[in-house]
Amino acid sequence: MTVNDQITDAVRLAQMFTIDTAAAHSRSTLRVVSAQTLGLALHNAVAAQQRSQMQNEAATTAACAQLLALAPTPTPKP
Repeated sequence: MTVNDQITDAVRLAQMFTIDTAAAHSRSTLRVVSAQTLGLALHNAVAAQQRSQMQNEAATTAACAQLLALAPTPTPKP
């Protein structure tokens, strides 16, 4: 059984196209994954910074509340 020359040429062309685009596709996939990883790392850094700031504000508020609780109440003058 023989195969038509047009069919073998079409298959060969499809294989060449796949081989030629494989390197470019892998590089573009690597760039996308790298960009997503960097974005996630920056998001985590910002979230950690926000949590730290909230903890600092809570500690400051608690310290102020303790100082106000220790302050003597002024006595009214007669």
